[in-house]
Amino acid sequence: MTKPFRLSFLSAAYAQSAPAASLEQRVAGIEAYLSNAAPSSPLNTAECTIDFLPKIKLDVVLADALAEQAVQAIIGAAKTGKIGDGKLFVLPVEAAVRIRTEESNEKAI
Repeated sequence: MTKPFRLSFLSAAYAQSAPAASLEQRVAGIEAYLSNAAPSSPLNTAECTIDFLPKIKLDVVLADALAEQAVQAIIGAAKTGKIGDGKLFVLPVEAAVRIRTEESNEKAI
């Protein structure tokens, strides 16, 4: 998850780290809670505002052998050193199936 304007940098970075035929991507617009804000006092009885910021969620599925290289490329493209650079989650994918052709796993990607 990161700021929307970083999408082109991220896409270019991991596309260079992995052959186009070996990855699948999906982008979704989301709103993220501003978790870096200072906590409010528990004694504060005034109304508080919870800020949500526009972010994008970029899902990338690729072969295990390319994962670490893609992670480093994404970090390099997204990192500015400022609050809001985003978060990167690496999760296993149990299986992938391309429904139209019934190809599975790496062939489906």
